Amino acid sequence: MKPEGKNKKKLILGILLGLSIFIWGRNLAPVKKKLGEIGRQFKAVASQHMPKRKALRTQAKDYGRNPFVASGVSESGISGLQLGGIISDAKERYALINDQIAHPGDIIGAYKVVRIDEFGVIVNDGNKDIELKLEQ
Repeated sequence: MKPEGKNKKKLILGILLGLSIFIWGRNLAPVKKKLGEIGRQFKAVASQHMPKRKALRTQAKDYGRNPFVASGVSESGISGLQLGGIISDAKERYALINDQIAHPGDIIGAYKVVRIDEFGVIVNDGNKDIELKLEQ
C-alpha cells in the first residue's frame, strides 16, 4: 500500500472518531441533567429523614478562663519570670514562660522548671522553689 493511502485512512478514522465523540457528548447532556435532578431530590428527602448531628464533644477541660487573654498572666517580681499560660494535652503539660514554651526539666534563664500543674508552675533557682501561678 502506498504511504499516501495510509495517511488518508488515518485522516478519515480521525474525523470519524472526533465526530462520534462529539455526537456521544451531545447525547450525554440530558443524562447529566437528569442525574443532577435525581441527586438534588435524594438530598432533599434524605435531609428530612436523617437525624440532626449533635455537636462533637472534646476531652478538653474548661477551666473557666481564656488562655490567650492577658488578664490571666502572672508575673513574679522575685523571680523575674512571667507565666503566660499552661497548655495540657493527653500526654503532658507545657508552660509559656517569658514567651518560651517550657516542659518539666527545661531551663529558662537561671531557673529549672520542676513541675507544671493546672494552675501554676514550680521553678527552682538552685536554692529554693518558686511558684508561678495563673490568676483567675
